[in-house]
Amino acid sequence: MKNNAIKILSLLIVLCSVAGLCSCNINQDEEDIKTTNRPVTVSTDITKTVKTTDENVVAVAPKGDEEILKYFNGSLKLFRSTTYDFVKKNTCTLTSCSTGSLASVRGATDSYRNALNNAVGDMAGVSSLESTYFAGDDVTEAFAIKELSAENISEMSATAEGNKVTVEFSIKKDSADGSDAVSILTKDYMTIESFNSKVSQYGASTTGATVKVSNVKLKAVIDYSTRNFVSVEISFNTNFNMGSLDFDYVFGGPVSASTKTTIKYTDFKEN
Repeated sequence: MKNNAIKILSLLIVLCSVAGLCSCNINQDEEDIKTTNRPVTVSTDITKTVKTTDENVVAVAPKGDEEILKYFNGSLKLFRSTTYDFVKKNTCTLTSCSTGSLASVRGATDSYRNALNNAVGDMAGVSSLESTYFAGDDVTEAFAIKELSAENISEMSATAEGNKVTVEFSIKKDSADGSDAVSILTKDYMTIESFNSKVSQYGASTTGATVKVSNVKLKAVIDYSTRNFVSVEISFNTNFNMGSLDFDYVFGGPVSASTKTTIKYTDFKEN
């Protein structure tokens, strides 16, 4: 009897030990699973300081050409050193169009003349496009304004209203085609190369074509308390002249057209 009791006790000890080991393994497995699948959280200790507009600030406009340039270039530098989302709207409208003998070919109808004017307008870049740009996009392509200097400007002014300052510049034109003036502000303008490319898309050709940009202007509304841009607007005129235009099925001229381009940036949001 004594031996049997000892055997039973020994068996119970062994079973308890095995159960304990199994329990440890199960707990260990559960802990491993919890550790592996534990969600990763980002510390909220680091917060970003965002400048906010103070509506109670009364804006004061800079005085004198030097101070106006410094004021605008300061906001431009701030824009370049920060990441922004913004909306860009590019609108090009046809302000005049003359198609010479092409408009009076035999059997010409009003529909033909309208189609001809629309084709010339399309060649001249007439369109309207709104795009939203986000931080990380190629901002240098979307917002290509360069720092201004007195030698770039023919006229400038600054006014203040409420908590905003508005600065306006007329860009000086030195080259025959005006590309030197418009390229300071944007890459979205027609060159003779881009115009000829548009003409070829119609299966057409032209002789004596010229493209000239004029009346290039910049208007920027700036928040006085933060120096951030509220809106920026670029505008310019483009004149197209062709000695003749050949569509294969009809030939004639001279052809001329004028467009007005406005590029406006709004809804600036700092990231």
